[in-house]
Amino acid sequence: MNEVTDFLVEPEDSPSDLRRPLLGRRHCRWSEPVPLDRFRNIANATNVTINDVLLGCVAAAVRPRLGLGAEDLEEAVLHAAVPVDIRHRLPEELVPEPGELGNYFGTVFVPLPVDGESPLERLYRIKQETRRLKKSWQPGLAWGLTASASLIPEPLRHPVADTFYRKASAVVSNVPGTREARYLAGCPITEQMFWVPQAGSIGLGVSIVSYAGQVQFGVVADESVMADPSAFLDDCLLELDRFPAGS
Repeated sequence: MNEVTDFLVEPEDSPSDLRRPLLGRRHCRWSEPVPLDRFRNIANATNVTINDVLLGCVAAAVRPRLGLGAEDLEEAVLHAAVPVDIRHRLPEELVPEPGELGNYFGTVFVPLPVDGESPLERLYRIKQETRRLKKSWQPGLAWGLTASASLIPEPLRHPVADTFYRKASAVVSNVPGTREARYLAGCPITEQMFWVPQAGSIGLGVSIVSYAGQVQFGVVADESVMADPSAFLDDCLLELDRFPAGS
């Protein structure tokens, strides 16, 4: 009950340029591949995970696109909806067999430290929040509500969905691809990307994929919240240069 209460009372995101009514016209862009070792070197030097570094890059790129002044940023609340694998936390009778199809991902709503003034501050605050949320029941609660959505009466289904959608201004998903390059008709596939589907009224989706020793950021953004996704991607990669171990 404490977990449910904590989730329900989590403050909604502050009004910002990312919280506008959607137009239904989307822009799609993806970055140049970046060696995975750059992210690994930063993670090792700062005692965090590669996923923390990736979220730190997103937080840095989101900050200037909120349209908020310095005073408003100090009080700003902004969450990213991040999928989390919950298979290792399921009861034994519900654990799927290896290779079995199905959606076994919950969702955590990670507060992005958009008020953080330095890369290290943003990084360590993300580390703290992701550890706390992954140990909580929030991923399981989200998974359970999603799995039982079809059983919820129609009049209640949309309010329940809105409870989730109002908790975040962006969806960020990180997918590990194969470590080795894949081939199609004898030709090596040099890049691999996937796209985060739109969730409710959230107009910004950030896709991150690691493949064959490299990482790429992708963005699908509604025109109302982001007219130039390329600049957003540039800022994601620029954050790497701000770390001593990131060059």
